[in-house]
Amino acid sequence: MPATLPMRCVKPLLERASLPEEWFAPLMAAAVYDPDPGFCRWFVEPAVYAFGRRRVMAALVDYLRIGTDAERAGAVRAWYSAHVPLRADRTPAYGPGGVRDPALDESQDIKAAWLETSLRVFAEATDLQMRHRVLLGLPTSRAAYPPPPERTT
Repeated sequence: MPATLPMRCVKPLLERASLPEEWFAPLMAAAVYDPDPGFCRWFVEPAVYAFGRRRVMAALVDYLRIGTDAERAGAVRAWYSAHVPLRADRTPAYGPGGVRDPALDESQDIKAAWLETSLRVFAEATDLQMRHRVLLGLPTSRAAYPPPPERTT
């Protein structure tokens, strides 16, 4: 596949100030089902700009939580792309003056849900490839994990 094909596909999406609501689910499905980690970005990036990082990440958490193994693998691939840096000059999805509602991109609680779900999938998965995929996406720093609950005696 030519390297310019994805940009030709995504450029019309990024050139729009908004995308129709009914496009959200198909964009997320395309990102999850695309087997190439580099190309799934071409579906995730316009969704992040149009619908917000928070909503995109929440959809990926749902795929990881209740999806098939293939959907979980796709969600893991797409998760990386959901962290795309946002630039006001990249798309007219920003409001006047290059600003947008910060609530669209607030995602700390969604990241915590991803971590919790990833750990659960890792612990419960019987497929070694799935465990490996999830493991590669887990943070290596102990500080990234919440402290254990306090024990009561």
